[in-house]
Amino acid sequence: MIILCWNCQGLGKVQAVQQLQYYVKLHKPDLLFLCETKLKNTAYSRLGDLLGMALAFSVDFSYNCSGLALFALNNNNIDLLSYSDRFIHTYITCNSSSFYFTGIHGFSETCNKPKTWELIDSLNINNDHPWLIGGDFNEILSDNEKQGGCRRPRSQINNFRNCLFRNNLFYCKPTTGWFTWSKTGPKTPSLFERLDRFVGNMAWKASFPNYNIISDFDAKSYHCFLLLNTELLPPTNPRPPPITFRFENCWASNDEGITVVKQTWSSTKGNTLDKIKVVGSCLGDWQSQQRFKTNGCINFLTKKINKLLQRPLSASAEKRYISAKTELHKLLEEQEAYWAQRSRNL
Repeated sequence: MIILCWNCQGLGKVQAVQQLQYYVKLHKPDLLFLCETKLKNTAYSRLGDLLGMALAFSVDFSYNCSGLALFALNNNNIDLLSYSDRFIHTYITCNSSSFYFTGIHGFSETCNKPKTWELIDSLNINNDHPWLIGGDFNEILSDNEKQGGCRRPRSQINNFRNCLFRNNLFYCKPTTGWFTWSKTGPKTPSLFERLDRFVGNMAWKASFPNYNIISDFDAKSYHCFLLLNTELLPPTNPRPPPITFRFENCWASNDEGITVVKQTWSSTKGNTLDKIKVVGSCLGDWQSQQRFKTNGCINFLTKKINKLLQRPLSASAEKRYISAKTELHKLLEEQEAYWAQRSRNL
């Protein structure tokens, strides 16, 4: 079974939904938990249709809740037990095994953090049965899980550790990724923390001893994707959809595109319609190359950032991280502008 957790920090933008679609298509999770969706009512059903997953349960965005959602490939394997504006507690049947799964979004305010630990205490009604909790806990377990900013008070860290100890929960360490949350800016100091994680009890570990967890950087949220695989099945890369050429206004200001048009037009024989067909074909190939190069740069920068987030960052590594993230955001903004204009033309 594959479980994906992500604090998406809002799915109002097309780019965020497209990134989620890509990640779901890439890893094909059986269960998807989202927090801070900032969505309401029918938006969840539409999102489920886009992802190709059924909506198991959702908590609408409101003054007290940033929005929670749980999607599944097969709703028949999930039983909803309880929920609030901070968690969704379920019972999962996975092949011959079964376990409790809780998707959680911990309180971020210091004064409210004890409520998160009290919540976990209240859900632990059967400690002998496998139990897994995943999501954004909004807290760290040790000083080396935070870099930059003020040092976290020891009492806060101990409260989290004591909560796990009381409930016989252990931290499921990822095989890749160190920090799961990062925030950088030109005028603010860089901050890196490990806030998102999976924790489980010993019964769950005994049921799934070969679990594998990775965290993957996403430019549209401060939080990384968190992916747990109980079967260690290697993910497959989806085949990119074929590109159909349409002339876009943004190509008119591209010097390389203008050169392609001029050279193709002057070297093509025949009437005007014949030339238009040939130019359109050449521009289609050129557009494919442009998108291929852009996507290649995005993938390269994402891998570079993921590699830098594998361990605490030195001063030079932090500069490389900020540079790569700035360049990545620039490419994503150009891509988003392209799709925004294309949607208006459809």
